Amino acid sequence: MNHLELDLTSAKNFISEVLDDLPQNCMFNKVLCGAGGTHIALTNDKPYVVLVPYIELIKSKLSQTNK
Repeated sequence: MNHLELDLTSAKNFISEVLDDLPQNCMFNKVLCGAGGTHIALTNDKPYVVLVPYIELIKSKLSQTNK
């Protein structure tokens, strides 16, 4: 697996202001909560594995994306 570091400090509010898609074939640790990384994964047409600490967070995100 390749190592890629992105400096997202230029984003004003959301990761989507810098990236159209998340990096492929990697583990992506977005670190910052509320930056839109999970939203990109859920609304994209590619399969992702999203790890979150709470079931209620999963339910909330799925309801936001109408899936």
